[in-house]
Amino acid sequence: MPLIPRQFQGNLSPVTKTVFPAPTDDLATLAKEGIPKARHRAFSVDWQGQKIWLKVSTPYNFYTWHKVQRAVAVLLGNPMLKPTVSIGGARGLEFEATRLMELKEKGVTVPNLIALTGEWLATNHIGTPLQDLLDQEADADKRKAILVDGARALAALHNENEWHGSGQVRDLILLDRGGIGFIDFEEDLLAVMSLAEAQARDVLLMLMSAARYAKDDSNPLHEMLAAYKDGAPETVWKPLKRIAGILGGLAAILRPFQAKLGRDAKQGLLAVDALTSQIK
Repeated sequence: MPLIPRQFQGNLSPVTKTVFPAPTDDLATLAKEGIPKARHRAFSVDWQGQKIWLKVSTPYNFYTWHKVQRAVAVLLGNPMLKPTVSIGGARGLEFEATRLMELKEKGVTVPNLIALTGEWLATNHIGTPLQDLLDQEADADKRKAILVDGARALAALHNENEWHGSGQVRDLILLDRGGIGFIDFEEDLLAVMSLAEAQARDVLLMLMSAARYAKDDSNPLHEMLAAYKDGAPETVWKPLKRIAGILGGLAAILRPFQAKLGRDAKQGLLAVDALTSQIK
């Protein structure tokens, strides 16, 4: 597939022939001034009296460990374990912009695409990441309620025959007007797995990202999965059951060494336990 020019000619993609919104002169100036100073590839700016987000393209990176991960996925016969790396560059930005436009047409709550170039895209601000809310919330019951709402929102997305690509709490957004929306759609999961497998991967990553909020006196993961299960499509359970079997076997090997495991590994075990307890 040919690379997209650094600036679209009239913002017409030569790949998909989609017309994308071009930046205004003042927005282009903001991007030119802000990108060199930005500490992260996605950063907010004030534009025409509103907070918006600029996201800068990154190179395509496929490391040696990705090759190992792909080999393991082939060996185990499970596409869900394949590495899913952003396309990168202008093509990666176009993919995300296209996803945003498609989801918006379906009525899914995602940011509006304000502008797209070969170097960056701009979207409006829609709310606060659940991760930020959870990190600030000391009450375990309130944290659980936030996470359960996120699980329900993911189930609703999947019922639109869609996938997210992450499912992590950092990419689920509490809207300023109430409700939950989604950001970050740069990974093309359907290039390496089926829709049902992509949805199952969303669920797995959602649980793993939420496991950090599971304390001794409160574990929200079971309630999250139950809430997701109530509204999710039936097709997701077959790939979830399959990956639960693989990860359950790995967890059984690691569990005797749990005291010596790092935080991420311990949180991963909590997510696997929640998954295997509800998927028989």
